[in-house]
Amino acid sequence: MPATEILQNVTSKFGTLEDDVDVSRFLEGVSKYYGFEFYSVAIIPQNEPRRFPQHNLATNWPSELITQFEKKNLIDSGPLISMIRSTSVPFVYNVSNKPAGGDLLSGSESLNELLQRYSLGYSALFPVCDNLGNRACVSFSGEREDLTTAEFLELFLISTYFQDRMSSINRHLAEGKESPLSQRELECLRWSAEGKTSSEISQIMSLSEHTINYYLVSAARKLDAVNRIQAVAQSIREGWI
Repeated sequence: MPATEILQNVTSKFGTLEDDVDVSRFLEGVSKYYGFEFYSVAIIPQNEPRRFPQHNLATNWPSELITQFEKKNLIDSGPLISMIRSTSVPFVYNVSNKPAGGDLLSGSESLNELLQRYSLGYSALFPVCDNLGNRACVSFSGEREDLTTAEFLELFLISTYFQDRMSSINRHLAEGKESPLSQRELECLRWSAEGKTSSEISQIMSLSEHTINYYLVSAARKLDAVNRIQAVAQSIREGWI
């Protein structure tokens, strides 16, 4: 199929994207078409340290990999983040090609091992901006051969247009939409977004750990989220926390 036809087919679907479910299906479709298994759309962290849920706008990364990224502090100071921060040019990160350079090389060994373990050995990353100038990164990962130049350019255009559409979706969803969560559930999610464990949140809120877990599970259930990470990400997008 010619590149122009591919792009027309993909971009014609942007207008039908209205919520998180549509976004996930769209990204899964693009990933599969280009031979990738995983996708991620994330805010590019600047000076303020954040946890993964606060960066993440949409992803199907394995939850275990996300946990490892947080434990190894690869969210705010890892080699991939350093590369994304330092450029607005799309690039490929391939664990088969060890990156050259002092700091990057010294910090990339554990990252490469992690990515290989979870089958994200080859990633195409596209730093993008929405129509308000907010910086983000759209990435596609998996185990495949190098992208052709045509494929790379197609994904770059798709990522650019997609991020602009996603920004519009998030603003629309946030307008006048009230949170279905209780104040206690929201407070638990706020602390969880700061990286606090259930045990730590229980001490902060002077409640039992069992009660904290109940609030977190309840919040996830109300939001149809599979876990607390997804519940936190959704609440941040909606502007509730």
